[in-house]
Amino acid sequence: DLVTRPASESPRRRCTTIFAHSMGSLALAGALQSGLCALGEATAWYSVGAPWEGTEAAEALPELCGDSPPTDRGPVEPVLRA
Repeated sequence: DLVTRPASESPRRRCTTIFAHSMGSLALAGALQSGLCALGEATAWYSVGAPWEGTEAAEALPELCGDSPPTDRGPVEPVLRA
């Protein structure tokens, strides 16, 4: 409910704690930045282990996934094209 509510709607005033790990932190940050959601004044967000500056594992994706592109690589396709 808290993360799916549009930023234009006023969140109810309640004490909420969000604990996000890794990609969850990036997803929440992206949703907040794009205005998809907003956090209330009484919300605390704790982020642990988020790859804020990227990850070396992304550089290994082409080797791990192979050189010949399949018809659909799903969500990793944009990363591989970069």
